[in-house]
This record gives sequence, structure tokens and C-alpha cells, in this order.
Amino acid sequence: MQSASSMSGATTGLRELERELQALVGKVLTSHGSINKLSDIGIGSTRDGLLSLDMAKLEKALATDAGAVEAIFNPRRDATHTEATDPGIAFALDAIRDKAIATDGVIDRVSKSLAAKTEALVEQLEKIEEREDAYAARLEKQFGGLDAKLAALKATQTYLEQQIEMWTNQNKN
Repeated sequence: MQSASSMSGATTGLRELERELQALVGKVLTSHGSINKLSDIGIGSTRDGLLSLDMAKLEKALATDAGAVEAIFNPRRDATHTEATDPGIAFALDAIRDKAIATDGVIDRVSKSLAAKTEALVEQLEKIEEREDAYAARLEKQFGGLDAKLAALKATQTYLEQQIEMWTNQNKN
């Protein structure tokens, strides 16, 4: 059942990546006190995993502190504002990407899982083709035997028809 676990691994890996991306909405991206997450500016996610925007919340955040909203997308860099304290959306996305494409990251695990599934399917296909070939050979052998029997029966039929015709002709005379 390696193939079932391989598919499960791919699904699990993709769900892990999806959860990380959905968590990004609530992740602290700046050191600002009240406006520091995408959700603080009206960005959320739908049940389908799509992003949504609450314009009223965004407008309120912009009116309250436009600089804090900008810092989510373009964080300041100085002695107190570093990538660790103020990653911003770009750095947070880079971190998710780097984790996903790293050796044994989500993408690597999904690729390995799909490769294992492909290998298992190829093996199954080869076994099916072997069974089909054996079945075709058995049918051909049976057909050959039936064809020979049919030829023998036709020869017997022809002989019997000749004999009946001869008897019929003898009885007429």
C-alpha cells in the first residue's frame, strides 16, 4: 500500500503549505502596536482559501496610521526594525517559499511522493499488461484448438453429406 501512503503524503504536504499561507493573514509582520497583521487592514481568507478584502477596515487602518499599513508591505530597516522584528509581507512570503523548496520541504516531499506513486502505477500497469498478454495467448490457443475442431467437423460433415448422397442415389436405382 505504498501508493496510498504516497498520495496521502502529497495531500498532507500541500495542506501544510495551504495552512501556512492561510496563517499569513494573522501573522505579525511589523512591530507596530495595533496595525501589524494583514487581518488588521481588512485582508482575510475565505472558506475556499482565497483572500478577501474588507474595504471599510482598510480605509479605517489607512486613516488611523497609513505608515503602519505601508510598513506591512514595505517595512523600515534600521537598528530597531530588522527582518526578525519587522519581516513585512515579502520576507514572510520568502520564508514560506524557502521552507517549501528546501531539501525535505513540502515541495520536495510532494515530488518524492508523486514519484513513488508514479513508480507504483508503472509497476501495476506492467503487471496488468503481463496478465493481458497471458490471457490473449490463452485465448489464441483456445481459438486455434476450436478452429482445428471446426475444420475436423466440417470434413466429417462433407464426408457424411457425400455418403448420404451416394446412399440416396443407390436407393433410386
